[in-house]
Amino acid sequence: MKTTSVLTAAALVGAASAKVHKLKLDKVPLSEQFDKRSMNDHMRSLGQKYMGVVPEGMYQDTSIQPESGHDVLVDNFLNAQCM
Repeated sequence: MKTTSVLTAAALVGAASAKVHKLKLDKVPLSEQFDKRSMNDHMRSLGQKYMGVVPEGMYQDTSIQPESGHDVLVDNFLNAQCM
């Protein structure tokens, strides 16, 4: 049992590669970006990306809606945590 685990681990370690991968990135100018898409499309995609614009029906309301008050009285708010 231990032998198979050790052999499996050794095979996985032997297959691992720790090479550095380098890729040249070229910046695309804005004029070239907007040739294919309009500014409105670009702004809409940024809104979805950074502001989390999602349809309202995607999430359910799971908050607790209390129907009435409670019986515990808190008179001294400054001293409430010292009890």
